[in-house]
Amino acid sequence: MHSRPQKTHANALLLDSPESGDNGNRANQAFDMSLLSAAFTFSWRNLTANKARSAAASAGIAFALFLVFLQWGFLDAAKKQVTTVFDFFDYDIAILKNTYQFLFTTEPFDRVRLIQAKALPEVEKIFAVNFSLATWEDDISGLRSSLMLFGVDPDPDFVADRHIGRGLQHLRGKRDVIVDAYSHPDFGPLAKGTRAFINNQEVRIAGHFLLGMFFYTEGSALVDNNGFSLLTGRSSRQTSFGFIQLNSGASPDQTRARLQHLLPDDVIAITKTDLIAKEQEYFIEVKPLGFIFSAGVVISFLTAFVILFQVVATDINTRVREYATLKAMGFGFGFIYGTALLQVFLIAAVALLAATLQAALLFHYVEQQIHLPLAMTGELLGIVSGVSLAMVVITGFASLFDLAKANPADLY
Repeated sequence: MHSRPQKTHANALLLDSPESGDNGNRANQAFDMSLLSAAFTFSWRNLTANKARSAAASAGIAFALFLVFLQWGFLDAAKKQVTTVFDFFDYDIAILKNTYQFLFTTEPFDRVRLIQAKALPEVEKIFAVNFSLATWEDDISGLRSSLMLFGVDPDPDFVADRHIGRGLQHLRGKRDVIVDAYSHPDFGPLAKGTRAFINNQEVRIAGHFLLGMFFYTEGSALVDNNGFSLLTGRSSRQTSFGFIQLNSGASPDQTRARLQHLLPDDVIAITKTDLIAKEQEYFIEVKPLGFIFSAGVVISFLTAFVILFQVVATDINTRVREYATLKAMGFGFGFIYGTALLQVFLIAAVALLAATLQAALLFHYVEQQIHLPLAMTGELLGIVSGVSLAMVVITGFASLFDLAKANPADLY
């Protein structure tokens, strides 16, 4: 019982001594590594002493972190998905109705505004895209489904998506459409040449593209603007979006400002980058789905923190005499606190690893089933790892109060 404190005291003297040179440095480094090894061993044995309890704790924290992955992953995927349509086309500036909030509520404006915009020397080409809600009816089953219908000018220079680019080549008439291959099964087989009905008017499937915006409607279809006027009854002078390509070297921000000054107040000009940011901001901050996902992240984090704190607090209170013994043997509070913090870190690390594997598998499955762009990205992993680290730090500081109760006098 007396040899260990003397040894510890001697080591402490070694650290405090003014000895210089390689031998002293090597001794200090060896002592530091010895303390670190002892702290890790002590923490690991505490965790493995009751394997069932440690496994249950890790599983509970892993599930909470898995929910953080899930909520944040869905939120990030939804943000990307709501702007997929705007990435289908190659443009620098968009012209919108001045009442525009987001895609689903867009209103048409007079197409002459695009012709006026072309008066600027920086503007190279203009392109019109229409949008409307419609109904789709499968010719075989007779089932009706909600539909997002797009009308476009058949100009391949504006099309960035290769599937739409190929599909536009097959639009031979006003009743030819290309359909989202990710549409709901109620849409029918969607084979080329198949007949269907949009707004009770017969159409023929001429090709496919990939979109999958399931949280808006059950499917999507695209026609040229002549076909759009036929299927919706909208005047060919009206358009929902006006897209503009600029000449090489022209500044989108400066040209947007000039367009805003040139055009009447019934429309607004916005760069592609700002349009995408506006759409995502509206979806996250205004739409309830964004709030639900954000609230889920907070609740999941709090759940993980409570579980981790309860596990650590229970373990410290159970082993308070052991920590008091370490103090009596000469180990400083830094070493004792370090072992507790290391124990918290080990539990969280195991839980994070398990949650990452679970989330990656689920993301892959969901992406295959509903084509939502879920992925275990480095950014997402970094965010959840940061959340886990914050949880460890907060729990570690909270454990200081319990460790302070470890008093060597209570051993006698």
